[in-house]
Amino acid sequence: KYHDQDIFLSEALAIEACNEIEKAVATGKPFFLHFAPYAVHAPLMPNPKYIDKYQNIDQREAAYATMIESADAALGSVLAKLDALGIADNTIVIFTSDNGSGFRGNEPLKGGKANLWEGGLRVPFVVRGPGVRKGSYCDKPVAGWDIYPTVRDLIGSKKPLPDGIDGGSLRSLLEKGNEGEVVRGFP
Repeated sequence: KYHDQDIFLSEALAIEACNEIEKAVATGKPFFLHFAPYAVHAPLMPNPKYIDKYQNIDQREAAYATMIESADAALGSVLAKLDALGIADNTIVIFTSDNGSGFRGNEPLKGGKANLWEGGLRVPFVVRGPGVRKGSYCDKPVAGWDIYPTVRDLIGSKKPLPDGIDGGSLRSLLEKGNEGEVVRGFP
């Protein structure tokens, strides 16, 4: 239950995220929000709001599908809040995951969660924000450790990165797509 309402966790977290965004915008200061709607992690719990759409498929697959739809709707509501508040053009949004698939398989990739094959490591990475080429696709490899240097670069930090940082800024890729380059701190 969320405030005595039957609301799925992803939706409840999106409501809270939107409330925090409103509070942050009211201060007039920059903010950071880490929004992790938990879906699609185990245990698989179907969202009753969407389950009727998936009556003709395997029950486990149906539960998974409703969780994906819930996460998508939750992220959509957060993006809509940024739009409604007029800050979308000045806000960096990074959507990614922590690992590849767990139970469904990753064909044509080999492996999945908890191993080092590409199916366990390859995840979506989508960015929206100022300077990001809209509607573009880039097939150059990036990694989670590139996020910190990228955000620092995009917000205009003048301080050098701490020693030992493996990642590099993805700004060039975000602005130029496949024509861009990532410069990392290792050979």
